[in-house]
Amino acid sequence: MYVRVTQTFHIATPSPRNELTKNIGAHKPDQKQKRCGLGEFVQVHRLQQRLTVSALAEKVQISALALSRIERGDEVPSHDILERLRRILHIPA
Repeated sequence: MYVRVTQTFHIATPSPRNELTKNIGAHKPDQKQKRCGLGEFVQVHRLQQRLTVSALAEKVQISALALSRIERGDEVPSHDILERLRRILHIPA
């Protein structure tokens, strides 16, 4: 069974030096907002928590490959996996 994700999320664009882990969620008037899909949303929140793909995958009880595919948008996670990601990454329901 596949779930089609149609919701988009907005995040702040990283600084020019690509210091993504330091600038996630920073809201500055000069930063452009960009749209991202579910995978990038998960990746941004993972980096905010300073977790590696392997560390988050272990906590969610999936393989690192599966998490990587979710972040790239190659795989749509089940509702159960989405709920575990939400809980572990402290994303409000």
